[in-house]
Amino acid sequence: MAESETRIFSIGTRLFKEGDDGDVAYLIKSGKVKITKTGGDGQQKVVGLVGSGGIVGEMALIDDQTRVATVEAMEETTVLVISRDALKSRLDKTDPVVGRLLHSFTERVREQSRLIAKLQS
Repeated sequence: MAESETRIFSIGTRLFKEGDDGDVAYLIKSGKVKITKTGGDGQQKVVGLVGSGGIVGEMALIDDQTRVATVEAMEETTVLVISRDALKSRLDKTDPVVGRLLHSFTERVREQSRLIAKLQS
């Protein structure tokens, strides 16, 4: 998949689901998405909103784990698709410390996401 592919998601369209494998991230060019996580009671809990200029789905590209949350378009949303290969290529050109920092931040965000879901159940 080309790094610069643009996609448009209509309102209510799911970009990805919690637990899915992830091979792309999305840079939001316009629109807004909601991020939900399944709580301990099995219900979806909104844990964030991301609008223009934000990125969703990047964690799965960084640490090769499954999606930590579900993301759905709240309005018509235009995104730039970033493939795993494109991100890896960019990271390979940076200082190795930057890559390690990204992995560390991703681990912390995943853990915080689990804790938030528990607290909201």
